[in-house]
Amino acid sequence: MTKSVVVKTVFEWESRIIRLSYHPLKWDVIDHLELRVDGKEPIPLTDTGYYSQFIEPMDPLLTVEEIVETVRYHLEAAAKSQAWIEAEAARKQLSLF
Repeated sequence: MTKSVVVKTVFEWESRIIRLSYHPLKWDVIDHLELRVDGKEPIPLTDTGYYSQFIEPMDPLLTVEEIVETVRYHLEAAAKSQAWIEAEAARKQLSLF
């Protein structure tokens, strides 16, 4: 198999800087997507600011724009959950304690 090139990019979502790494055919078997949020800020896909997922290999390979668009779609869909809405409201609420 041909050696795949790791795609890396940075984008912003809801005032969070997200560093995306996409490795097609990792170990010549499966695609790997990794997200790291600056400051370990939570996003709807993870509370820790780190997200990793193995996915079925894409053929043809996705462009950087398509990868970011797909991640944004999943972030927006997950951000509609009641749990995320409540967690974001709690994070934005000032606390006296």
